Amino acid sequence: MRHVRIALPIIVAATMVGCSGSSSPAAPTPPPTPACQANHTASVTFRNIGGGTVDVLWDGFVIGTLGAGQSGLTRTVAANVAHSLNYRLTNTTRLLCATSNPVPVECGDTTYSSCTY
Repeated sequence: MRHVRIALPIIVAATMVGCSGSSSPAAPTPPPTPACQANHTASVTFRNIGGGTVDVLWDGFVIGTLGAGQSGLTRTVAANVAHSLNYRLTNTTRLLCATSNPVPVECGDTTYSSCTY
């Protein structure tokens, strides 16, 4: 009878180890969230299609200067909100286009061109 008491706990313990759940597959790791989605941003690029040098005004601030026919001025900006955009002839107060109010799309990549002048 004494051997039965010892054997029973060993059998129960062995059964519990076999059912520990370690044999079930692990859930796949989700891909990381893109930075633009986590930060609610978009990429915007500006292009000067006119004949002179222009300052790019974004939300009222000069964010860069582009020569005639030049492009490639790229910035990361807040997405899904309206911004103000204009182009000004460099070293003057002359705005070249009507102010536009683009709303960049989250994780989007958009190019904005100056007006011709």
